[in-house]
Amino acid sequence: MVMSRSEAKAAFDAAASDGVIIAPGAAGLTVLLESMGMTLQEDQCLESIAEGIGIDVTANVNESDFFRLLEHSGWEDSENAEVGTEHVLEEIALQFETKETWEVRPEQTGAYVDTDEARNLCEAFEDLKLETTLIQSKHDAMFAEYMASNPCDEQTPARVKRAKYSRDFYYLNARKVKLEQILQSRKLPRSIVVGKFLPLFSHTTKEDHSPSADMELAATVTASDLPVFEKLFFDKWNVIEKEFGV
Repeated sequence: MVMSRSEAKAAFDAAASDGVIIAPGAAGLTVLLESMGMTLQEDQCLESIAEGIGIDVTANVNESDFFRLLEHSGWEDSENAEVGTEHVLEEIALQFETKETWEVRPEQTGAYVDTDEARNLCEAFEDLKLETTLIQSKHDAMFAEYMASNPCDEQTPARVKRAKYSRDFYYLNARKVKLEQILQSRKLPRSIVVGKFLPLFSHTTKEDHSPSADMELAATVTASDLPVFEKLFFDKWNVIEKEFGV
């Protein structure tokens, strides 16, 4: 969760009396965090987090301990996050200007593609010996289209506009290139390990469900299944291609 320190302090002050939250317990603190829009992950337990950093939540919790709990529960100060974002955008701008192999590194990706999928896409391009210039060409065209249909604040430098767009859309455009290459080659990208099929890219995004079930299903496909698997896939695709002229 990203929230400014001042907003988090306001939430603490509203729940506190004389500078402390009186014996809230794990349940009380969980309710407070939820009221702030913060939800713990399934594998997180506030009581265990507090115990691990030496805080007794059955006793009074002061402001310092409250912020320590927040930090260990996934809270990020939005004011610091903004500084971090500016740093990432500057790095991306420099990578574009110096024509780095990848305009955006996987760990710099934005909201729509997570770091793991970005890494998978990079590895797939390398494994299939596809030139990253394919991504750059698609990305440049999509950026030009975006700028034409989304006029930006004229006070924002052009390099920052590009960096912001690239952070969010570079790997989405890489994914489009990858799919285009699949459809042109009529071959599904994969690797065979100990006779099992491993897809070389994921279609999931941060908003999607966990890909674990998809990966488990894919792992049941063997090398001997691939001709049938590819035929079924492209038979269905051919109908779509013919119908919509794509």
